[in-house]
Amino acid sequence: MPNWNPRSPVVPRNASGKLFEAFLDFHRANGHVWYLFERFAMEVIERGFRHYSADAVMHRVRWETSMSTKSTDGLKINNNHVAWYARTFRETWPEYGDLFQMRSSPREVAA
Repeated sequence: MPNWNPRSPVVPRNASGKLFEAFLDFHRANGHVWYLFERFAMEVIERGFRHYSADAVMHRVRWETSMSTKSTDGLKINNNHVAWYARTFRETWPEYGDLFQMRSSPREVAA
């Protein structure tokens, strides 16, 4: 386990739109998803990766959340949220801002 201290997520400030609002609603209701995403991203960094897939990190989050419950329904994490978790990671951990490659989003307004 990497030696890291979890940080409060810094959600992108210059964002808008229905997908972003849906992410915010999900994020507020499922704070543990951020903790897991952050933890697994930090494990990737600790292993020496300079670049990695946010999708791969989120798939591990999905696996962990589905294995930790007795229900086979599991937690449904919309694929649209992955990019916002990657952007949140970039804002929260600017020193690792290039870990996830991101396409520009038309919903991110230039500051």
